[in-house]
Amino acid sequence: MLKKHKAYWVLAFFAVVLISVSVFLSGCGKTQTAENKVAPQQGYLAPDFELEDLTGEQIALSSLRGKTVVINFWSMGCSYCLQEMPDFEAFNRSKPEDVIVLMINLDKDRSRLAAYINNQGYSFNVLKDEVGDTARSYLIRGIPTTLVIGKDGVVMHRVEGLINLDDLNRIVNNEPPNKVPFSL
Repeated sequence: MLKKHKAYWVLAFFAVVLISVSVFLSGCGKTQTAENKVAPQQGYLAPDFELEDLTGEQIALSSLRGKTVVINFWSMGCSYCLQEMPDFEAFNRSKPEDVIVLMINLDKDRSRLAAYINNQGYSFNVLKDEVGDTARSYLIRGIPTTLVIGKDGVVMHRVEGLINLDDLNRIVNNEPPNKVPFSL
């Protein structure tokens, strides 16, 4: 009986030592902070992507570091998306030089896309996410969805739903929009 009792205490001692060492070692590694963690959320590094524009040029988000990037996910079948397009165009024409607008289209059939953009006279960059990989990496649950990525590649704002010119200007200047932004 004494041997069983002694074996129990030895086993308990080793369990405590093992747990203590595990806890100690888990704190010795590099800590993850919002600045080095990738997520489509405010305060985190934006997921990188590379998409083709309407001219066939590949554009990678990572190549735009040093600029503020406004990303809008949209579809031609979304009436709210089409409703906010004139505001994005007005913003694009009046934005500072260190800001770029990327309109990421999610339509699988792109046959009408270039004609629509040209007929409307829009000058912003339209990228094609026909497979939806970028939308999935940004956890897009509904459109339109707009994100502002800071010059350092970190998500500054995320707004799900219709956005207007005034709010675009506000969030690019890192001011809160009149509309409540949606955060994941």
